[in-house]
Amino acid sequence: MKRHRMCVAFDFMLISWALAGCGDPTGPKDEVVLTAQVNGSAWEAGGRGAPPTYATFSEGDSTLSVGGLRSGGSGYSDQIGLDIRHVTGPGTYALGDPATTSSGLFVVSQGTFADSTWTMTWYSTSTAHRGTVVITTFEPSTHTLQGTFAFEAQAGSGAWVTVTGGSFIGHYQTSHR
Repeated sequence: MKRHRMCVAFDFMLISWALAGCGDPTGPKDEVVLTAQVNGSAWEAGGRGAPPTYATFSEGDSTLSVGGLRSGGSGYSDQIGLDIRHVTGPGTYALGDPATTSSGLFVVSQGTFADSTWTMTWYSTSTAHRGTVVITTFEPSTHTLQGTFAFEAQAGSGAWVTVTGGSFIGHYQTSHR
């Protein structure tokens, strides 16, 4: 089960970054502002060398992916990713619910490839560690979105992280996949 969650989480991040960077975008390419509290500490996507935050809506399967990376310098970064399935507009969506397969993800990266100290720890929602996304604005004509989120996520090691007071606002791109 742990291996499956790790594979799903890894696939989620790869797919989300791929959708954010390619496909058939038809919306504005404006960056999304993504903030939260992680274990009680302020978190905001960005920092030196961090890629732009993203939001992509896949019209083919009605999936909204929102994510961003925070660069902390000295080989440290962490990221938040949301993969919300069956989005039909504003509303409340469950994370970690097997019926929807929507998920929340928190990833910590440390070290560098150059000196072989690079490690990653993946925390993902599950049936035991769930969360909620509330989409307050989802406007197809202007590709604008806004919402809030909170979730608990667990790593394969058993460690867990609590993400609260999360928010996102900006423009999303569309993909026809």
